[in-house]
Amino acid sequence: MNQSKDSAAPIKSEATASPDVTLATLVREFRGQRTEVRITRAEYEGRRFTKLHVWESGPHGTFPTRKIITVRDRELGDVIAALESARAAAVDEQRACGDAKNPDDTGARR
Repeated sequence: MNQSKDSAAPIKSEATASPDVTLATLVREFRGQRTEVRITRAEYEGRRFTKLHVWESGPHGTFPTRKIITVRDRELGDVIAALESARAAAVDEQRACGDAKNPDDTGARR
């Protein structure tokens, strides 16, 4: 079946995106450069997921980079468990070193 371009139905993009919902913003400053890691809930093509996206400051404001980690909902439990293990190890290491910093201070802004 051969159709001309004029009679072909328009192609609709299946890619749909809803606005991201920011859960936390981790701010880092190093050598005068401000970097943010934004943790958001997002949706693409009807699938919800969690995204960790690096943003950097520049002369015209803060902009997103191409550095992104996405976590599928089914992976969240494993990621959270790994982060809790890392946090427990950091607390133990800080106590062993007598570090005065509060290990419970995550630095996250909401």
